[in-house]
Amino acid sequence: MTREAFKLIYNKALDLISRREHSRYEVMQKLNKRYPETRSLIEEVLDKLIANNILDDERFAEMYINSRARKGFGP
Repeated sequence: MTREAFKLIYNKALDLISRREHSRYEVMQKLNKRYPETRSLIEEVLDKLIANNILDDERFAEMYINSRARKGFGP
């Protein structure tokens, strides 16, 4: 079950990230809400996504800042 649960959580994380950039915190919150009893697996999934450069907080921050600037927020 653990391997299957890992794949399920990993695929859900990929689904979230494929729609737009997310921070590690956002993905963790969404996965914890959907799969509350699998925190250790969620941590493993997040670590794998970061190691494979699929999830990157710095990239998320840059995209967020650029998005807000295009909408007229900021100086």
